[in-house]
Amino acid sequence: MPDPSVRRQLRFAIFLQSMALLMMGGACILRQVVIGFDGVTAILGIFALLIIAALVFTSRRLRQTGILPS
Repeated sequence: MPDPSVRRQLRFAIFLQSMALLMMGGACILRQVVIGFDGVTAILGIFALLIIAALVFTSRRLRQTGILPS
């Protein structure tokens, strides 16, 4: 079992990924509504999907190892 400082760092990493998702997803949606669909909107959407994948992967692995509670 990792020490408490490692647990805090990992939880903070998940928090940062969540905030990145909020910002990328929000920017994608706002740009879609205001400007319409274009290349930059697609790139923001792809980044948001990549962040979702990273967040799901990270949280599942941390739960499997017992670092994060279920």
